[in-house]
Amino acid sequence: MMMYGYYEKHDHTLLVTEYLRGGELFKQITERGFNLTEKKVNIYVLQIVQALNYIHDKRVVHLDIKPQNIMLQSRNQDVIKLIDFGLARELSSSGRVQANICGTMGFIAPEVLNCRYASPATDFFSLGVVIYMLLSGGHEPFWFKDDMTTSKRTLHLPPNYSCIKRVSQQAIHFIDGLLQKKQETRLHGKDCLSHPWLSGKELVQDTVLETAKMRSYMARNRWKKAFKCIRATIRMKALGEKIGPYRWSQEIPCDV
Repeated sequence: MMMYGYYEKHDHTLLVTEYLRGGELFKQITERGFNLTEKKVNIYVLQIVQALNYIHDKRVVHLDIKPQNIMLQSRNQDVIKLIDFGLARELSSSGRVQANICGTMGFIAPEVLNCRYASPATDFFSLGVVIYMLLSGGHEPFWFKDDMTTSKRTLHLPPNYSCIKRVSQQAIHFIDGLLQKKQETRLHGKDCLSHPWLSGKELVQDTVLETAKMRSYMARNRWKKAFKCIRATIRMKALGEKIGPYRWSQEIPCDV
């Protein structure tokens, strides 16, 4: 992602970045008339892997890879951008960082749920969940009803691949390598690029995949956003009634 401006004003910092006209990847591929295929998913995933390898080489781990943070540069091109580095951490000299529970349930790696050390392999586990959803039409490998159950399933249950149909075995093999519980055995880094599914050594299917379940996921996510917005509004209103009128002491100029 390009950055066009950086502004500081006392306790405010503002970054001006490029406008991603394509919007969220999942929103684009669930639109009526869009034909999602394994070949398309392969193109998207290759770019995400390259992006992750880039930030990891810069000693940064994202820690919040999920569909909402994967964007398209435009509606007419399959160019992927990663966004939202609000939870990103700088890796130590050992290549890892102490991790408290952070991220989005269902995409969080086991080591983060256990509050252990996160590493570049942590981002690749989350990527495995995203690819699982793309190739299964929106099914989630670990999500089930609530956060507690989802956490237990992530820690202890292997993913079920019966809902992933009409794709190559190499694609399933790739996902399985990413969704390993232990970081030491998980496929990550430049090894992903040499995997037959991404390296172009194996043919990928061009069959159109179902996305109905993905639309359900998007709808649930919109409800979550709406609920959080309402809850935040109620809290701010209650706070305002408690402390009275408040005027911001600093303002960010509108012309930036």
